[in-house]
Parts: sequence; C-alpha cells; structure tokens
Amino acid sequence: MPFSRLTFAKYLFSPSGALAILGAIIAVAAGSDPLLGIALGLAAGGIVGLTLFFRHLQRKATPPKPTVPRVEGGTKIVHYSPAMGLDLGAKVDVVHISRFSQDVSIQIKELVLNFDNLEYARLFAAENGVKA
Repeated sequence: MPFSRLTFAKYLFSPSGALAILGAIIAVAAGSDPLLGIALGLAAGGIVGLTLFFRHLQRKATPPKPTVPRVEGGTKIVHYSPAMGLDLGAKVDVVHISRFSQDVSIQIKELVLNFDNLEYARLFAAENGVKA
C-alpha cells in the first residue's frame, strides 16, 4: 500500500516532538537532567507514532462495508471498490428488505466497470463483446 513520506513523518514525528517537549518540562520540574526527559519523550513518541501510523495503514487497507438500503424500490449504486486499476460497481433494484434481520433481496440492473487504463478497457470490451 503506497503512502507518502509526509504521512509517515506526520504520524511519527508529531507525537515524538510533543512528548520530547513534555518530557523536558517534566524533567526540569523534577530537578532532573532535561536531556533524559527529551530522550524518554522521543522514545515514547516513536512508539505512539508507529502505532498511529500502522493503524492508519490498516484503516486504509480495509474496504468500506456496502450500505444496507432502508427502503424498497429504486435503483441505487450499492458499492464501488477499486482493485488493480478497476473500479467495480453495481446498480441494483432493492426487491425486498427483511424486517427482522439485515437480509436484502436485490436484482442487479447494471454492472459498472471503470478502468484506469484505456487499453485494458478496449481489450475487455473486445473479449466480452461489449461497447467500451
């Protein structure tokens, strides 16, 4: 999963800097060496920053859940998910919604494929006999 260096720096160095300053203030107030407070603050900030960064990566890696329609009837786009340069979606008709569970009956009206690469779109259209 690609990420920018700025994102990594934001998640790692912001907590480190804040906790280093806080550590120096606490060390001076306690009558101890301020460099010890800075070192402990940097170490704690690095751990906090790495934890926040890995949570950020995990959140970006999990796709959002499709929404459950609340009413019957009407055509809706229920889900788009990007995968390898392809956005796959579906327009559906909601036929029935169960009152007691989250079960939904649908009819697929149209599949929507959006390719990032125009050449892939042409190859797919030629192979499957559809209009690009």
